[in-house]
Amino acid sequence: MAWGPEQKNTEVVEMSRIALFDTEYSTLRSLYYALTGEGHEVITNTATETIEGQPVTQLITDPVHLLNKILQPQIIDGHATVKAPDLFIIDFLNIDGEKIMKLLKQIRLTKDIPIIAMSHVSGNIDRLQMIEIYGAHYISKPFNIWEVVECAESFIGIKC
Repeated sequence: MAWGPEQKNTEVVEMSRIALFDTEYSTLRSLYYALTGEGHEVITNTATETIEGQPVTQLITDPVHLLNKILQPQIIDGHATVKAPDLFIIDFLNIDGEKIMKLLKQIRLTKDIPIIAMSHVSGNIDRLQMIEIYGAHYISKPFNIWEVVECAESFIGIKC
């Protein structure tokens, strides 16, 4: 069962790390709040810079820059470690999702991580090809936020 805004999940689950790449702030914001509300850590393709004393949020759309951000080593207890996401949710067309998915499949650390690809254009997307080539599940926009959360949680092993 998907958890909507009026329901509370009483099940204790381990926090999952989800990388969310999209070019629409509204999609990023709604999925970010829905997923973090369910206890997941969400990394987005945004970067905040200070310009003339004001914070400005910008989208990162370059595939290599995105993967460098996600796979940046962190120092934990004096040791450098890379914590890969448990799931990728990628806007397939607008941020060159095809290139990102190809890169993910070439990196040893990310090649087995599940991918959910999203796009407004469902007629031009071959769902079987998406599964066979990229191992990606496809969701067409617009979508129900809670269905995406349920789909994401099924990929990372949380029973809904």
